Amino acid sequence: MWFRFFTNIPLNLAIKSIEKRWNYISECCSVLKDEFLLVIQFVLESTSFDNQIYKQNFGTPVDSSLSIIADMIMNDLEKNRYKKRYI
Repeated sequence: MWFRFFTNIPLNLAIKSIEKRWNYISECCSVLKDEFLLVIQFVLESTSFDNQIYKQNFGTPVDSSLSIIADMIMNDLEKNRYKKRYI
C-alpha cells in the first residue's frame, strides 16, 4: 500500500479526518464522540516496545493496525487538491 512510505502522520489531520467521518463511525460505536477522540488521541500518540508504553514525539505511527487513518487523511488531501484545481 502506498501509505506505508510515510513514517508518521500529523495528529491534527488524523483527528480532523475522524471528526469528518463521525456520522459513519457513530453508527457502529456507542462511545461518545469526545471520549472516542480522547482514546484515539492516546492510541495515536503512543507506541509500545518491550511491554512499555512510550509517547510518540512527532506525528503518529503509521505502521500499525490504525494505518487506515493514514488512508483517510490521504483521501482528504487528494480531494482538497482536486477541488482546488478544478474549482
